[in-house]
Amino acid sequence: MGKSIEITRTTYKLENMCNAILAWSLAFMITAWISISFGSSSTTTLFQIDAAGQNQGSTTSVLINNNNNNNNTITKANTANNNLINEAIALLISGKYNEAISLFDKVLAVDPNNTLALTNKGTTLAYLQKYDEALSLFDNALSIEPNNTSTLDSKGYVLASLHKYNEAISLFDKVLAVDPNNAYALNLKGISLASLHKYNEAISLFDKVLAVDPNDANTLTNKGNALDTLGMHQEAIQYYDRALAIEPNDVVALEDKGSVLDLLGKYNESIIYYDKALTLDPRNVDVLYNKGVALGKLGEYAQAIQYYDQALAVEPNYTGALVGKGFALHQLGSNDQAIQYYDKALAIEPRNVDTLTNMGVSLVALHKYNEAIKYYDKALAIEPTLRNAIVGKHISLQALKNQTQIK
Repeated sequence: MGKSIEITRTTYKLENMCNAILAWSLAFMITAWISISFGSSSTTTLFQIDAAGQNQGSTTSVLINNNNNNNNTITKANTANNNLINEAIALLISGKYNEAISLFDKVLAVDPNNTLALTNKGTTLAYLQKYDEALSLFDNALSIEPNNTSTLDSKGYVLASLHKYNEAISLFDKVLAVDPNNAYALNLKGISLASLHKYNEAISLFDKVLAVDPNDANTLTNKGNALDTLGMHQEAIQYYDRALAIEPNDVVALEDKGSVLDLLGKYNESIIYYDKALTLDPRNVDVLYNKGVALGKLGEYAQAIQYYDQALAVEPNYTGALVGKGFALHQLGSNDQAIQYYDKALAIEPRNVDTLTNMGVSLVALHKYNEAIKYYDKALAIEPTLRNAIVGKHISLQALKNQTQIK
């Protein structure tokens, strides 16, 4: 009846490649200012804060107040704004995004050209996936400070998230022209290049980061992902292992190593790593889905459905889990139910050739050959050389021919 296709994690590889440094990259954007008054000027130290609130290094700039008579008033205003920004950043780190935005707005009501507040409000909106609003704020900040590397990095991240990789790369290049060893820009430029299938160029950028910091776990994971996509699975595992030796609880590295083991046919081993990741993040839909896939490859379809259901409870429109559950139901002989899940998936992604082919297979199993042919034809209109659709359509036509002969 043709072979049904189980959608594998490979479809999501590059998306997870971006997720590998999501928390790190957004945290890298977050900045806190501490103002210290020195007579007629104030010195402002800019700290890069990670998710744990740790200092990631600092730079210093000097703000000169030309009007000495207004110095005390300006210093007080700056101090008040900086205190509000620090409070907002603390709220952002703790996940209280709307409250953080409210404080950034208070600063901007008094000082609409405060690039720190503009950039960090944009960062907060990026957390909420309100990318258009975030970009507008970054553009405002860049109209005031065109070469602000933090704002350029932040805008580049959002553009990459919107799959505007070439635009993002142009911004990262501006940052790297000023700061050639900027790990954030190198990493996200590398991810953008990988998303454009320029994997070797991406690896060269990851190597630049690792030359400066060989223990950068995020970059080790990113290089592992690029190697994996190039089919260099054993080499990829070495980089995941290095990342996990540094950060044993890195959910993305655990998941990615599990994925490579799955690709190598080591399904039981892959499940061990998925279980470790789920212990840390039990609602991670990608890991739940991947464990379902691995269980399906072991023939444990009923168990696989349990994990697809858990993923769908978190994200009802997760097409991979919808198709995976449909496939598992098909394997268990419940083709009517399988078709229901393929229908849901096709309502979201109507041009997914694997789902169209799977639908055809389940229809053939129900002896609905004419309907099956319609789905095989839809798949072949998108991908004319798709073998499974060609074979499935041939089997359906032959079955119809046999039915006619019997009559």
